[in-house]
Amino acid sequence: DVSGHGMPAALLASMTKVSLQSWRQTLNSPSRTLAVIRETLSGKLSSHFLSVCVCCLNLGNGRLVCSSAGHPEPLILRGGGILEIVKVRGRVISDAFAPSSFEERTMTLEKGDKLVLYTDGFTEARNRSLAIFGEEALQMALQKLAPLDARRICDQMFFRVKDHADSGDGLEDDLTMLAIEYTGRPQG
Repeated sequence: DVSGHGMPAALLASMTKVSLQSWRQTLNSPSRTLAVIRETLSGKLSSHFLSVCVCCLNLGNGRLVCSSAGHPEPLILRGGGILEIVKVRGRVISDAFAPSSFEERTMTLEKGDKLVLYTDGFTEARNRSLAIFGEEALQMALQKLAPLDARRICDQMFFRVKDHADSGDGLEDDLTMLAIEYTGRPQG
């Protein structure tokens, strides 16, 4: 997620994408991937910043490694609708802050668990009364939606936040959500 709107934000997003050209070299280390992004963009951000969450999921054993640079913490919907917050914090990538290290958190997904990543546009969406949707409402909604497939979870969350904002016009920030379901270890 990049700060700002319009062409400057689009250029920053493009520069970030270019910084990931060698992502295969850091694939198993999300914290190293974040460090590479920070190093590549150093001196090019001006007054802008970006938040990033990088996760690596081993499809063979369900091992999930996450690292974050100021991005909302990933969420895991476990069986029975239990929601687990992946407690991994880090500072946004910006020229205004001294470089810092990025922590990693390792967890294991079980068959049927869903990983949910989202931008702050979901939690910071305001209605006409200026009340934000908030993290608690997001988490409660996700728990109720847990039985749905990943695509329907994303669709339903978009509709809920749009309803909260009273209309699509009330959304001041982008809404991006990615949900994936771990289907278990490959057979064979």
